Amino acid sequence: MLILLFLHLYFPVKKSHLYEAFRSNILQAECDYWSLGVVAYEMVFGQTPFSADQLTTKYYNIMNYKSTLEFPEDSGVSQSYCDMVRALLDDATSRLGHEQLLKHLFFSSVNWNTLREG
Repeated sequence: MLILLFLHLYFPVKKSHLYEAFRSNILQAECDYWSLGVVAYEMVFGQTPFSADQLTTKYYNIMNYKSTLEFPEDSGVSQSYCDMVRALLDDATSRLGHEQLLKHLFFSSVNWNTLREG
């Protein structure tokens, strides 16, 4: 249900359309990882990765992300972070999933087995 809230806030569409998409299983777990990519981008760069003044341009940017997705060059953000975000925003069939995310280079210094032992 969080994905529905996110989509409703990010895209002003009728709630019934989102509900139908959810009911017909169009929205799968891959959407959650895509949403994570959007939030990760916005947390670091201060805007969504597909920002545009016009809604139609925003949709265009999403649908053509391979040519429109850009990362500010002078941000000082690591290449591994940008690669991770790009992989989260990739097509559903190529997108990072749980296991790939945990093993991504960006998290190479994290020992997931002892994380809670702090």
